[in-house]
Amino acid sequence: MTAVVFAALSAPSLLGWLLLIGAFAGVFQALRAEPSPPRGVDWKWWLLILGILLTFRWPLICQLYEIHQDESVLMAGAMTLRHDPVFWRSVDGATAGPLNFYALLPAVFAPGLIPFAMTRITAVLLIWGAIMAVGETLALKTSRVVARSAVLPLILFESFTTSVELAHYSTELVPNFLLMGGAYGVARQSRRPSRRGLWLTSFLLGAVPFAKLQAIPIAAAIWLFLVVQEIRAGRKSCLPQLLIVSLLPTLAVSSLVVFTGETENLIIPYFLNNLAYAQAGRESLAPVVAQLWSYGLVEGFIPLLFIGSGLGLLPGVMLAQTASGSHRRLALAALGLLVIATACALAPHREYPHYLNFMLPPLALLSGAALAVTLGVAPTHGAQMKRAHVLLALFLLSAAAPQIALRASNRPDRFSPAFRSSEPSEAHRQLSDLVRTLGRRGEALGLWGWRSSLYVETGLHQATRQAHTESQFKAGPLQPYFLRRYLADLQASRPPVFVDTAGPGNFRFDDRGLGHQQFPQLRDWVGAHYTLVADIDGVRVYARNDRAAAFKPGP
Repeated sequence: MTAVVFAALSAPSLLGWLLLIGAFAGVFQALRAEPSPPRGVDWKWWLLILGILLTFRWPLICQLYEIHQDESVLMAGAMTLRHDPVFWRSVDGATAGPLNFYALLPAVFAPGLIPFAMTRITAVLLIWGAIMAVGETLALKTSRVVARSAVLPLILFESFTTSVELAHYSTELVPNFLLMGGAYGVARQSRRPSRRGLWLTSFLLGAVPFAKLQAIPIAAAIWLFLVVQEIRAGRKSCLPQLLIVSLLPTLAVSSLVVFTGETENLIIPYFLNNLAYAQAGRESLAPVVAQLWSYGLVEGFIPLLFIGSGLGLLPGVMLAQTASGSHRRLALAALGLLVIATACALAPHREYPHYLNFMLPPLALLSGAALAVTLGVAPTHGAQMKRAHVLLALFLLSAAAPQIALRASNRPDRFSPAFRSSEPSEAHRQLSDLVRTLGRRGEALGLWGWRSSLYVETGLHQATRQAHTESQFKAGPLQPYFLRRYLADLQASRPPVFVDTAGPGNFRFDDRGLGHQQFPQLRDWVGAHYTLVADIDGVRVYARNDRAAAFKPGP
């Protein structure tokens, strides 16, 4: 019944185009108006933008299955936090911090497979929040027309992208939301300073390390902008409070792990393992950049966004010398953020396009600064309007190009085949049904390998802290720790079902030789307490002995 309802609502493109026309009308309305300081948040326009994002992404939202491996890892962790809300005791997110998982708690309370849809709606809300923060930052520092015009290409890109890497709920979305919220706080503090705003901005930036360590340099740069701004404004007395408040998230997390006895499980998996991850498997930078560029042209259309934005930046660069000091400072700050965000995206030296999400909000900020420079040196309001129309056309080139490329490709469904390639096979459905039969909702699932979608599809939470066993399999100084903890978690939870997903057709663990049997202690414990009941879709399914005795396989 749920699938029928979603199918009935999965064709909102007409509504999306109508809302998009309304957004363009809003931009041109702002162009005709005389420049004036913004009065509050532009809620009507931003709600219109939220409608655009939701309607154009609705076909993706309606796919009630995993489209990216990380998506199910995050959802499985959030499901596990429902049963034990203490992170690092019940869930270890590897390189992802706890805030990525807690943000999904509302989504995983939905029944059946609806959490897939709710997770993608959460992704849209985070993207919308980050874009809105960028726009409101530009509105405070420049004007409403600059704010609306500069973010429109990014809105269209996020609406039209066909990239699985850039459309799933990724670990860059929560930090981007916090970072751009912090940037908005800095801009608001420059116009309407308040102690409450200063504390909230500091707290948001201080929380970034617990979303993703990779984003710390960006948060540090925004925090330094805030410090410099307070010093220039003669508010040096606030600096000690600013530092203390920015450290509050770290103090809260440290207190929690000490109180719950999970200090080791914070330091080793999150900090030391992140450092090990950053150093291992690094490739040369040039091939990584080339691969990301190639991927972006074929799937994500990110290079087209960069090219379109670059064309819009050129007039601002040429007129920078005659621009006002405030606009030049904004442009330099945005350029610095974009450089730092690019370094953060490329620092791991891995060909993961979803890292490029870090670059998108600073790019929109820089586009807005360039537009402000160009309009700010126009002698009259009429001249400003003419320049704004030209620049808007250049910006929109980056959004129109993906649509032209998409139509030229003759693909009947823009979410096909990329998004449908991971649709569960009949064998996978049989596997999920079997695991669901052996376990009961509210119980745990033990898993070796990487097929985290089984947690979401069956409603069973994690028996171990990680939703996959990549850390247990990787040879290195931390492997004994991860293996010891994995076995201890299994022995403590004694899940009714254990699956070994090492085999043909599985992600990462595509060889039976990578199975749990290669580790004697784990092999012996599973052999003593579990019975092999099926081998389906490259997955060996074991039932706990008491559950296996009562299991009656179908015909």
